[in-house]
Formats: sequence, C-alpha cells, structure tokens
Amino acid sequence: MSACPCRQDECLLCESLLFSGLTGNQVCRMHGVIHKKSYDAKAVLFREGTQTNHLFLLKSGYVKLTTALPDGRNQGLRLGAAWQFIGLEALSDQIYPYTAEAVTPIEVCMVRYKDMLQLLEYNPQLSLRVISALNRELQHSNATIRNLGLMSSTERVASFLLSILRAESDEVHEIPLPLSRTDMAEMLGLTLETVSRVLSRMTREKIIWMQPGGRLLRVVDATRLKHLSGDAEQEIWPRAARA
Repeated sequence: MSACPCRQDECLLCESLLFSGLTGNQVCRMHGVIHKKSYDAKAVLFREGTQTNHLFLLKSGYVKLTTALPDGRNQGLRLGAAWQFIGLEALSDQIYPYTAEAVTPIEVCMVRYKDMLQLLEYNPQLSLRVISALNRELQHSNATIRNLGLMSSTERVASFLLSILRAESDEVHEIPLPLSRTDMAEMLGLTLETVSRVLSRMTREKIIWMQPGGRLLRVVDATRLKHLSGDAEQEIWPRAARA
C-alpha cells in the first residue's frame, strides 16, 4: 500500500490487512472514521444479541468470544488474538452473534457500523476484502467443529497451546496464558479435571513448564508438543495474517 500522506503512524487503515492495497490518498480520506481505544481485562466490548455499533480490529491482547446456551451456560467459541477482526460477522444482520470480553488488557481500533457500510458501498475492493475475511472466519469455524469432534483431549490442549504460541511470535517460546484452566476447559469442550491432568502430564514429561499459578508457560520441547497436537500444521484458532 502507498505511504499515507497524512503520516498518521497509528492509522488502522495503514496497518490493517483488510485495507491494504488502498492508495495513500484513499487511506487519508477514510482517516477519521477509525478510533483507537484501550480496555482493561474483563471489560466487555459488546454482548450477544445487542445491536451492532462498532467493528473492532484487535491490535494487542486477547478477547474471549462466547455464546449463551439455552440452559444459561456459556460456550466458548474462540479466542481472538492480535490482528483479528472482532464483530465482522455482525455486518450480515446488524446484531452481534456472540459476546466479546477482554481476557487481558487490549488495544483496539474501532469503526462505527454505519461508517463501515458507507466505506463498503463506495469501495468495491474493500467489499471484496470483507467477503474474504468473512470466508476465513467461516473456514476457521468449520475447522474448529471438525477438530474438536475428532481430536483427543491431549490433542485439543496441545493444539490450543500451539495456537497461542504462534499468535505471540514465531520466535518466542515463553508465553502468558490468556485463559484460566476453567476457561480453557470451556473453550475446548473438556472438563477442568481433564485439562489439568493433560497440562500436568506435559509438565512431568518436560514438554512444557508452567509458572506456579499457571499463567505463564514455557514450551520446553516444541517438537513433541506439535506431535501431541496430532497435526503440526493445524490450529484450532489460526491467527490473522498481518499486512
């Protein structure tokens, strides 16, 4: 994408994969509809079933996406990581299809729903990119259903840890765990006891090391962890590609 003449280093349009390919002048004309905001952990960006107000690009941190079941329980859908769009699916019916809650301090760029519709109306290239992004989300959802139906408990936990590792960096092997064991169990469709047992076994076998309290993890043997995932190339929640 061309350099932005307005020289706004924080401009979402200059950084986002969705808007890459626009000229610098196009970016500057759109600048001003994008707003940057920070949230503390446990803050709710939006709730399932409420009217769509904003779409979000997550720049740092993690967001937990959940849906409410008829019996009142919450089901984890996926974990949003940096450079993923949150709420994009709401473009179809103007209602958020899930609840988005920050599980760590996060930084987002947000655009109003109405502004996004105007951008799509006058920019066919941008519309195609939105369709492509929605298609990726559908593919990820289908992969998640398939993986959780076929994977053993060990494969699910190992695949989840690999996803977090890849979302952090391809070079770093020590990562903060954004979810508690209870949240992991909910997200993976397992019991808390099963998740704890798998993590303890991985620790005993020196595949991982966990800080007391379980919120910092070091991958000691990445090769064995990939082997335990059942498919080293598969991720339950693939990260978004950055422009």
